[in-house]
Amino acid sequence: MVCRLAEQVRSLHGQGRLHRAIGIDAAINAASVSPCLADPPEVCRFGGRYAEPDRCPPELIDAEELAVPSDRAAAAAVLRSAGLDFDPRRIDVFQLAALLIRVLSGASVSSYLSSPKSRAAIPPALRSAVDRALGHCSATRMQSVDELLGELSRHLAPIEGETPATGHQPTTARSATPPSEALPFLQLDRYRLLRRIGRGGMGDVYLGHDDSLARNVAVKVLPAELSRDESFVRRFRTEASAAAQVTHPNVVRVYLIGEEAGRHFFVMEWIDGESLAERLGRLGRFPPGETLDILEQCLAGLAAAHGRGLIHRDVKPANILLDRESGRAVVADFGLAHRMSDHTRLTATGTIMGTVDYIAPEQATGAKVDARADIYALGVIAYQMLSGRLPHEADSPTGVLYQHIHLDPVALEEAAPDVPAPLCRIVARMMAKQPQNRYQNCAEVIQDLRAFRGALAFGGDSVPVVLGGRGEPASESPTVPARAVSDRKYRPGGPAILAGGLIAAVACAAVLVAWRQQASVPVRPPVPEAADKEALPADAHLIDPRAGEWVSLLEHYRPEEAVVWGEWSAESDGLRVKTGQGARMMLPVTAADGDYSLEVSFTRNAGEGSVVLILPAGSEVCELTLHGWDGIDGIEVIDGKRANENATTRTSVFENLKRYLVQVNVHVQAGEAAIDVLLNGEPYMQWQGKASLLACYFHWNLPDPTRPGLGAWSTDATFHSMRFRRGPAIASSPVAELR
Repeated sequence: MVCRLAEQVRSLHGQGRLHRAIGIDAAINAASVSPCLADPPEVCRFGGRYAEPDRCPPELIDAEELAVPSDRAAAAAVLRSAGLDFDPRRIDVFQLAALLIRVLSGASVSSYLSSPKSRAAIPPALRSAVDRALGHCSATRMQSVDELLGELSRHLAPIEGETPATGHQPTTARSATPPSEALPFLQLDRYRLLRRIGRGGMGDVYLGHDDSLARNVAVKVLPAELSRDESFVRRFRTEASAAAQVTHPNVVRVYLIGEEAGRHFFVMEWIDGESLAERLGRLGRFPPGETLDILEQCLAGLAAAHGRGLIHRDVKPANILLDRESGRAVVADFGLAHRMSDHTRLTATGTIMGTVDYIAPEQATGAKVDARADIYALGVIAYQMLSGRLPHEADSPTGVLYQHIHLDPVALEEAAPDVPAPLCRIVARMMAKQPQNRYQNCAEVIQDLRAFRGALAFGGDSVPVVLGGRGEPASESPTVPARAVSDRKYRPGGPAILAGGLIAAVACAAVLVAWRQQASVPVRPPVPEAADKEALPADAHLIDPRAGEWVSLLEHYRPEEAVVWGEWSAESDGLRVKTGQGARMMLPVTAADGDYSLEVSFTRNAGEGSVVLILPAGSEVCELTLHGWDGIDGIEVIDGKRANENATTRTSVFENLKRYLVQVNVHVQAGEAAIDVLLNGEPYMQWQGKASLLACYFHWNLPDPTRPGLGAWSTDATFHSMRFRRGPAIASSPVAELR
């Protein structure tokens, strides 16, 4: 496999280009498909916080952060400008050697260099070639893919029907499948198939297009050779029907389950982005804020599945997809999903299903599982995101399994001393060995995470320990400093799949990482219960204006109580927010208990991003986005639709360096909501409907969703005045009509 990939890289170098992203996840490899590298990205980053030992050659490991383009000449120029004098093709040579180590031993480069056991897994005849390709000794460093292929060809006897490593592919053999491969079929139902994009545990996945709705989709097809096996067909349809039963922004949506000409398939939404596994591979560790964003969304999606009686049973980073544009996290691949109330089993009693790195102890023993097994798996993922390592690691899947069942992991406080202790406690409880000692449902975890986030936003340098939900009460602990997350990197090993009563390490199939559906749907923030409110500072300076009277909010601005994210500063002409993404602050009033009006005067000083008003509407929250994506104004999210897709869409009239006055009147009654927006005193947009249709992008989540807020995305803006009035709005329809 590595030889085939090396030949493709050699061809790429002959065209004056580099790959720079060679790894297990970049290769498609199966019995019916020759190994093929994905298209090289335009830019890859190395050095600095991107100095990952499995993809960064020793020449770059200590360098400052560099953006290396795919063009070889341009890449050489970038290296020279950084004072580095080496052939950029070395990056690909190194990555091919790292891939060879991973394929032969399952170990990382770091493990190969430091562990005699990992090194012994490489055949002795190949170690010299691997060492030279890694290039830690400059005197013997391998400079080109031709050298690597030459070394490999001397030690590997050609397999019958395959091409020798240094030769050309014979015309009778199957060539490496390019992205434009000839597909076995071009149409299923109304969906045109464009190209193969991955392989799942139960079939091939294709990028498709629905001409009738003008959108891309992902189409998963059960291979023909498996379509004759009734048990495979049953499990394939189980995966599709399980996902189709859950309608939630954070669960991949299934549009159609079908069969055509003996081919079983189902059609899903397409997420344009990457898997959490890929992002972990790139970044190694995540800061607590980003971890919380992803974790809360996954919990919300799994809560919806659990509410339908479904357990995922294979929650892992490869099955969490991250939308490139919106940042939305989506739980995918319900191939092992099981209905809690279903007494019929597709696997025998005692069969172990799941991925060893993330498997719950009761699942590892083949015992009956419930929703708490998914919570355990998410706890393992949180541990990995925060520390850069897995909680349980061993030389074999059996060893990992044993540790999950019998051994406690290194405490997260020790593995990542810079993570706040309250967050460590939450993760530890998610990973409790006994299900009764874990959180009992996803809502309990979300409650504690939101309480922690709220305390973190208001707590300055200390964060109170909070643990909510049922189960064993947490002991009281003093507050601990909240420190910044370091840039330490760690690249954990790949998972292995357990099936039957025997445990076997199985090579990971290529993961679908580029699914997308045009409507990027946000997560709806849960309404905080009493525990959340208690986590907010008791001395928060909230004002309670009398009904019908306008009150100015600017003079009540206190940054320690208001700012959630971003650089905000009080200046002579108002409150200024500097360019950033997701900058937001809370206003010192509550607005979820009745009608209210919010009036804001602002100027966009620079940038092409948006100004946002965050609006509670009863128990829900939405936002008014001004000059959002594609230059659109509108209220979002309404029934899962962004501002550019729902009835409030307006082509933005907002320009830089002009001052605007926006007033929003909100009325909620008996589950119905009406929102009326005025611009410079004139009606601008209106919406009326069920309040439950409203939701808020997680970018704009506030610790207290009963309070309105202001936000900015990639723009520098000044808010000159902010006024609030409680009570019925003095406005035209639809607010007046609804009253």
